[in-house]
Amino acid sequence: MPGAATDRFHPALNAAGVPHHCEMYGRPLPGQKPFGCDGGHNFSCWNYAFYDVLPRRLAVLDGP
Repeated sequence: MPGAATDRFHPALNAAGVPHHCEMYGRPLPGQKPFGCDGGHNFSCWNYAFYDVLPRRLAVLDGP
């Protein structure tokens, strides 16, 4: 089942109080298919992940 590991890992991180960001690209909000991402390992999903993750990484690198 795609995402099964994430479905278990995300709640475990929350329960342990570990700060993180979780995004299930194959399960966007209702009515939303960002960049045509279907959850696969393809350019549409990579493109969405790049635009989602890049600002987060830059913010961490620019941190305190």
